[in-house]
Amino acid sequence: GVFHGAIEVYGQEFSFGGCRQNKSGIFACKPKSCPMHTYRESIYLGDCKKTIKEVQSILDSMKPEWMGPTYNLLRKNCCSFSNAFAQKLGVGEIPNWVHHLADVG
Repeated sequence: GVFHGAIEVYGQEFSFGGCRQNKSGIFACKPKSCPMHTYRESIYLGDCKKTIKEVQSILDSMKPEWMGPTYNLLRKNCCSFSNAFAQKLGVGEIPNWVHHLADVG
């Protein structure tokens, strides 16, 4: 299947989506309620040892690489962002079956 991926940390869910404007495609929403997708399940990756400030700093540092116009359904999508963000948070990678489409592209 094709899945939407996001990372929940400190009460927010972070993901990546496309947009035409030259701005970051990283966005946040209430966990399990992204308006463009249907929630299926949560997968525990581990406890985040970063502070809220460190998490925000990580997100800020990722913004230039994750601009909305660079979104690509097969190569650079919400699952590839979630995988990169999870690694920067120090909780490892998301399961391969979640982001296998990014590997195919």
